[in-house]
Amino acid sequence: MNNSKETAELLLSHGANVDKKAKFGAFALYYAASHDYKEMVEILLSHGANVNEKDIYGVTALRCAVQNNYKEMAEILLSHGANVNEKDIYGVTTLHYVAQNHLKEMAKILLSHINAKDYNALH
Repeated sequence: MNNSKETAELLLSHGANVDKKAKFGAFALYYAASHDYKEMVEILLSHGANVNEKDIYGVTALRCAVQNNYKEMAEILLSHGANVNEKDIYGVTTLHYVAQNHLKEMAKILLSHINAKDYNALH
């Protein structure tokens, strides 16, 4: 993938499987997020990519963005419903990862989305 929007749009408009996995379970959204290809992530999500899809290790696109400290990418994925509590094969969530690695700014981003999502009239 070379971040070609036109190629992605063409393939997806002709029925390409947006969540197709390659070797080791990597998939287009995972790859795009891990390389900070924001426009490609938006295209994939607009074509129905599963924002919480996992590779063979249970790692999501959100975790990839967090591990690379791509704050804007994390925001995009969270705004499309990425779950900060998805566990990898070791039982570690993205929130756990952030805490273990002392990623304060990323923690603020993740927690702000949790709070916004869970806020209701009773709070």
